[in-house]
Amino acid sequence: MTIIMVIFMVSLGVWQLFRLNTKLDIINDIKKKIDRPVVTATCKELNKKFDDKEDIFYSKVKISGTVKADQILFLYSGPIQFKGEPGYRLLAPLKCKDGDYLVADIGWIPLKEKDKYKKDYNLKLTGGILEGEKKKMFTPTNDVEHNVWYYISPKEIGKHFKINVKDFYVMKAYENNIPPIGKDISLNIRNDHLGYAFTWFGMAIALLIIFLEYSRRLAKNERV
Repeated sequence: MTIIMVIFMVSLGVWQLFRLNTKLDIINDIKKKIDRPVVTATCKELNKKFDDKEDIFYSKVKISGTVKADQILFLYSGPIQFKGEPGYRLLAPLKCKDGDYLVADIGWIPLKEKDKYKKDYNLKLTGGILEGEKKKMFTPTNDVEHNVWYYISPKEIGKHFKINVKDFYVMKAYENNIPPIGKDISLNIRNDHLGYAFTWFGMAIALLIIFLEYSRRLAKNERV
């Protein structure tokens, strides 16, 4: 039974090493996309690529369009977003000249200056394409009635304004510290598989040592 458990633990360690290599491949692939040059695009072009299931996420684009004041949404970003100061990220459906829409993250603003930025915008926005977010277990539900959002759901935004947007958004890249302040795409992918592998291998070695020591003492007692 002990040998079976040791083999099982070693197998789990090997599986974690396999997962480690898979995760590293994913991270390297995303890094390559982030490093690509900026491409000028329209809403219609990006929406078509999304519908055609082209891999557009993490690419950087330059896009232009208009935003209406009554379609500005406020995504609460808490006190860790910018130098410990609480604030909002401005979200809105951006309408291109081709008539299509997409969701844009226009940037961070201070909490106390909320009303100042609820206005019409004529934007030329450079940023990264990210997938729409899903509500996490402990994330509050978006408060549509009071216009306080906690995660970016293009589907909910499209439903709220009765417009057709796809499940992605363009996040304004960082340029300077003048609000609305952009944010560069960062990799927040956990990769703890090496640690998990060492844990399983360590447990297997510890169990094997205990088994060998027990067997040695048992054999010694039998000789006595």
